[in-house]
Amino acid sequence: MKKLLCCLLAFCTVGALAGCNNGNGSTGSGSSLKLSYNTKYINKTRVNDQTRQDYYIFYKDGTADYYYRNPSQYNIDTRKDEICAYTTHYRYVLVEEENMVFCFYNGISYDQDDEYKMNLSTTDTSRLMYTEDFIMTTGGTMYVTQAFIETVPNFGKTE
Repeated sequence: MKKLLCCLLAFCTVGALAGCNNGNGSTGSGSSLKLSYNTKYINKTRVNDQTRQDYYIFYKDGTADYYYRNPSQYNIDTRKDEICAYTTHYRYVLVEEENMVFCFYNGISYDQDDEYKMNLSTTDTSRLMYTEDFIMTTGGTMYVTQAFIETVPNFGKTE
């Protein structure tokens, strides 16, 4: 029940953000409810982070990549910080009526300097709500496009 409520809350948040009205009948940033292809959807907490990266890219051929890089991922087994850098490859299915994209594990590749060797299950999946400007995981993590960030001049800046 708690999972369902979280999912509904996240979906309502995406719907509210996608429908932000600026008074002239259009959405605040011009966002549409379509998926952007060949564009990085960057984790909102990593927008100004030059060392850690976390983003999705979707391609028109039904594939997607999730890239993660952290130069100091703590490894409990070795008890030291290690470079964790990998790309998870997905096949995805769009459910346009719901603005949802379902991603299914299709492999993993590691950067040459990766030390961590993230071990993902071959049944790894992601469910994401999407618009042209951002996607949100059902857990609430938001990823935004660079084009959207440029429409919000103070986004991610410390005061």
